[in-house]
Amino acid sequence: MPKNKLTRRQKEAIGLLSIGTFLEYFDLMLYVHMATLLNDLFFPQQDHLAAQLLATTAFCITFVLRPIGGLIIGRIGDIMGRKSTIMITTFTMSISCLTMAITGTYSTIGMAATIIIMICRMLQGFSSLGEVMGASIYLTETLKTPYKYIASGIVDMSSRLGGLIALSVSSLILLSDFSWRFAFLFGGIIALVGIMARMRLRETPDFIDYNRRMQKKSEEIGTNTTLTFKEKINKKSLIGLFINIFITPICFYVTYRYLSDFAKNTLQMMPENITIHNLKVGMYAVIASGAMAFFCIKKSPINMIRTSFIIFTIALLFIPYTLNNIVISQESLWILAFIQCITYLPAISNLINVSLWIRNFPIHNRFTIIATTFGIASALAYFITPYSLIFLPKYFGHYSLWILFIPVLIGCFWALNYLKKLEIKAGRYNNYPEE
Repeated sequence: MPKNKLTRRQKEAIGLLSIGTFLEYFDLMLYVHMATLLNDLFFPQQDHLAAQLLATTAFCITFVLRPIGGLIIGRIGDIMGRKSTIMITTFTMSISCLTMAITGTYSTIGMAATIIIMICRMLQGFSSLGEVMGASIYLTETLKTPYKYIASGIVDMSSRLGGLIALSVSSLILLSDFSWRFAFLFGGIIALVGIMARMRLRETPDFIDYNRRMQKKSEEIGTNTTLTFKEKINKKSLIGLFINIFITPICFYVTYRYLSDFAKNTLQMMPENITIHNLKVGMYAVIASGAMAFFCIKKSPINMIRTSFIIFTIALLFIPYTLNNIVISQESLWILAFIQCITYLPAISNLINVSLWIRNFPIHNRFTIIATTFGIASALAYFITPYSLIFLPKYFGHYSLWILFIPVLIGCFWALNYLKKLEIKAGRYNNYPEE
């Protein structure tokens, strides 16, 4: 463990970013976990196929337009600073949530309700992208090893906790007469409070130092324009980052949507029971991501991430066969929960994984690269996965999961091996946790 401890302000930054990320993902996931209720309210139900496609599009649009959002948010982060970006994304999420809380249903305002919800989901996708990437970059540029990975793990855990609480609220709404509008109203107001709290954040040292050096160079050559230092982008690092981001949305969708549909259609579970069942899986995700952050104190994140991929790869060989032969019983619920936990395993280390790649990109456009790559990877994954799992199972059944996961896993193992070489070359891997 490094001798230098965290300062009070650094601890405060971790706390503020964790709380903010929790709130962002609470707001983002409210709609996802209440989809069975809200899709009936905001989309036309006369045509079953049209309703299914609109519901799927509402889910996908949150992520499909993320590349544009990543580019815009990234440029803001590289020009205005990391702190400003985090404030903007929090405000955007709050406004989207409040709008959804007061929007009329399809029965009252027709297609206008569908359009408004689509726009709000799109803005929430932009916001969550900027939030989680902004927090990760902020912590990586502010803290030293191993604290940057521990803090990233804590923020990751906070995002999953936000999703878990959103799932809990969804369960409460489905099982009671509590209005879903109050949940979105609460989320929007809390996000506004979060903006006030985050005003205490300072800009990252790396960003301040870079701007200071560029300003000094401008003064030396006698120009009023602030210079930017251009560095080449490591293309292999870019590909590695892309692949390691790409697998997380697949794991999420298969865990919470594909396997939930399996529970409904094959195990004949009611929607409210599926929600309660997924609460258990959500608890596992929170605990597992917290454990991952804890182990970063002494163990290299690269080794832990590789181990999680290996465990999942072995389990994947048996998952389709198990799903094909599962029967309705009390034990089947535990089997399903185990499969969901294993399927979600590669996604547990999401932010820690991103943090490992961050410093391999030049600081002058780091936020743009990270946010845009994250946006493109998650958009493609959230577009390909839902539609693939509508059509592929008709021909391959549950073995469609092999088609979906195996190529991505091969890429993930290659990326981790390349990242390990970079860390060894920089002298960080063998000396972990010292830099």
